[in-house]
Amino acid sequence: MGYQVTHLSASEIFDSKRHTVIGVHFEVAGSAVGIVAAVSGTPCHGDDVPGVVALVNGEIADLVQGRTWHSLSDFDSALNSLVPSAGSEQLGAKATIGVSMAAARAFARADDAPLYQWLPHPAPPRLPVPNFHVLSGGRDAKNRVDFRGFMIAPLNAPSFTEAMRAGAEVYSRLRDSLGRIGFSTELGGDGEFVPALQAPEDMLDLLCGAISDAGYEPGPQGIAIALDLSASEFRDPEGIYHVNGSHLDVIDMVEYLAYLVDRYPIYSVEDGMAEDDPKGWGLLTERLGDRVELVGGDNLATSPTRIANAITRGEGTAALVGLDQVATVTEALDAVRCCYAGGFGAMVSHRSCETSDTFVAEFAVASGCGLMKAASPACGERAAQYGCLMSIEAEGRGLPYGRYRP
Repeated sequence: MGYQVTHLSASEIFDSKRHTVIGVHFEVAGSAVGIVAAVSGTPCHGDDVPGVVALVNGEIADLVQGRTWHSLSDFDSALNSLVPSAGSEQLGAKATIGVSMAAARAFARADDAPLYQWLPHPAPPRLPVPNFHVLSGGRDAKNRVDFRGFMIAPLNAPSFTEAMRAGAEVYSRLRDSLGRIGFSTELGGDGEFVPALQAPEDMLDLLCGAISDAGYEPGPQGIAIALDLSASEFRDPEGIYHVNGSHLDVIDMVEYLAYLVDRYPIYSVEDGMAEDDPKGWGLLTERLGDRVELVGGDNLATSPTRIANAITRGEGTAALVGLDQVATVTEALDAVRCCYAGGFGAMVSHRSCETSDTFVAEFAVASGCGLMKAASPACGERAAQYGCLMSIEAEGRGLPYGRYRP
């Protein structure tokens, strides 16, 4: 059996941050249609979008239309052959990932199967723990906190629906606390708060208070905290990390993170060292790898080759998997398989430019990783991901909830 592609086209649409991205329309014989919103161009600008749309409507459409494809991997292999010849490898990958996602959805519909069931499974499907991004710092934030993201994760919730309830309750208490002490409750792009605080500890104290105020235990038996440091943003060319006015060499930085893990209920640290600091990654893994998940994002970039090398060198314990970092869905699945083969965990990430399309949520279930980095419960388009996951749970197929460790 195969999938005969009868139509492929792309057009410009808007994402949750009012940036231009592309939408892909894909049909196979039998009227199965896959429509997804795919990241194109830089997350903050849509300058590449017209070129990506033209590439889909021209060279890629010429390749795939009127042909029968026997599997997603077969289809994606053909797309990969186009990436280097598309004038810009980056531009080509931005075009092919949207087409690959649309094809997967259309092929699943042709087989009358839910996408999360139809996609290949690197591990048995499971509902992921949502890591809600609720506080922000970092280079672009309107505060002086150097770490980029502070997330809450209901690790011990009995179900995904209860995890959503817990996240919403903590988020509400957090908003109340900020208002009570006189901070703005204006929201960032992920529906997160950006209070005018100074240090990571200030954010962590605020989070722990909100978790307790909502009636949950801060920690793995209740609601834990995950960090996204984006450490490359505050490391200078001489290798010094600048955090809250302190100048830390690589050993000092590792010890500072160990201090935070000792003091606060942190279960996961993403990009704890700069992407070009393999020594720091090795030292951090040796110091904390048996206590918290050390997630490589910027340094691994959802690359199976980079992930395999990091596993061999002992740099980190998990990888962030982002569909906006690869050329095809098959490549993202290969990255997940590479994690599991080496004993790494995986965390599926929402995309930089989000719409109401729910592909990422279903991909997270299919991957079996049990972790999803996502926006706050207040962000409309991204809340569509949560609604999709709650619907999957409501189907009553008995999928487990919680993170997976190979």
